[in-house]
Amino acid sequence: MLFVVLAAALAPSLLLVWYFHARDLNPEPARVLWATYGLGVAVLIPEVVAAAPFGLAIRHLSDPIARGLLGAFLTAAIPEEAFKLLVVTRYCARHREFDEPMDGIVYGAVAGLGFAALENVMYLAQAGMGLALLRAFTAVPNHAFMGAILGYYVGQAKFARSGRTGLLVRAYVYPVILHTLFDFPMLTIKAAGGMARSIGVPLLLVSAGTLIFEWVWVVRLVRRLRREQEALAATGSPARVVG
Repeated sequence: MLFVVLAAALAPSLLLVWYFHARDLNPEPARVLWATYGLGVAVLIPEVVAAAPFGLAIRHLSDPIARGLLGAFLTAAIPEEAFKLLVVTRYCARHREFDEPMDGIVYGAVAGLGFAALENVMYLAQAGMGLALLRAFTAVPNHAFMGAILGYYVGQAKFARSGRTGLLVRAYVYPVILHTLFDFPMLTIKAAGGMARSIGVPLLLVSAGTLIFEWVWVVRLVRRLRREQEALAATGSPARVVG
């Protein structure tokens, strides 16, 4: 039973690691990818510690919308994206294998998927296979997409001639906004309890719309950078400098 739970928890994230790895014309070494994945797993523990005071501060709010919004923003989006950004900027971007903008998307997505994998294990240990199936199509790709967007802007900043600070700000702010929009509906429904029936469907549409928006955005970013890789490969040029 333990093996089944672990397989269900890890399979969605591993499939998405393969997807992003396969989109890269110049694939990253496995040792660096798995180190990034492992760091994504590891930062869940300090993230939980960092989020705890915010959770305590808002748990007595009576308004479910305020509680859901602040919970999504303060206990999920801000700390989770901050620790993912640390993984990508302090480890990945400093590694010699991070030598072109596409690498940002790959490493960002993998860091997010490592985080999602351990989160999945924790949820599945409590809730079982039904939640596994739901998260395979929602929370896990959401972490991958947010990580890819974060990584895209880190990659742009690494190879930019100017404007690096603004790009790094976007690497953090955009995923925080998306993360808040995705989590806010579900946390509001949870806080609403018996009132959830009247607000549940419209709120869940916000989560679904956010996930679709991220998916389209990431696919476009991946295609753009893949075209650039192919153009550079055709000319034999090194990785570009943007800006």
